[in-house]
Amino acid sequence: VRAVNQGTVASAVACAFAYLYMAASWGAYVFISNLIPLYVILMVAINRYTKRLYIAYTTLWAVRFIGFNHIVSTELLAWNAVFLGLQAWELVLFVRTKLGARMFERLLWLGASGLASAGAAVLSLLLLSGKLNPWTGRFWTLLDPTYAKKFIPIVASVSEHQPTTWASYIFDLHGLVFLAPLGLYYCFCHLTDANIFLITFALTAIYFSGIMVRLMLVAAPAFVLLGALGISGLLQSYCRDIRAPAEGKEVVVEEWP
Repeated sequence: VRAVNQGTVASAVACAFAYLYMAASWGAYVFISNLIPLYVILMVAINRYTKRLYIAYTTLWAVRFIGFNHIVSTELLAWNAVFLGLQAWELVLFVRTKLGARMFERLLWLGASGLASAGAAVLSLLLLSGKLNPWTGRFWTLLDPTYAKKFIPIVASVSEHQPTTWASYIFDLHGLVFLAPLGLYYCFCHLTDANIFLITFALTAIYFSGIMVRLMLVAAPAFVLLGALGISGLLQSYCRDIRAPAEGKEVVVEEWP
């Protein structure tokens, strides 16, 4: 979030090293590796793309620390596809300033068609040659909750791969179950870059945690952040009279949300 807000290489490198620590200690780094590209796609789709986002993502992608897993694994295909897409988008923005409208439209159509065809051909060749590792059963289960029961019963039989019950949310998250919706409401009312990332993180984490109980570890940080926003909003709304104005100064309290 800081890397996106500041748009500096230093903050993006710090983010990359924090990601390195997580990837070295936890195999679920694949979730974050797909969450970040999803966030970038969403920002482009809602017309909130900025140079800060480009610098942050490109720097994070350029700092390599997991060997060739980000290249040869189809589970991390979005990581590379979004990077290439951002470079193509920046090239389009540059060419647009150098050409006329009609010539630019023709070149854009030809370039998009050529890149799509070349990308599909390269991806097909890599899959057929075995250079790309196929999706694992656990990954397919996240996309289709019934996949493991149909094709890989041994994966479905593991207790940590079972769907999460409502009681598990209450026992594991306690009061955050009630505070997180308030924080989510606050994020929707204040759509900043950071809040959009938190919304994306929270919604995807909640969905996947409902499929596998082990992914409650992924949902917990999202609930903590949303719960903190919920408490902050409640305090701003109901405790404004506690703050006495300083002498000669007027205290302005923002309405929430």
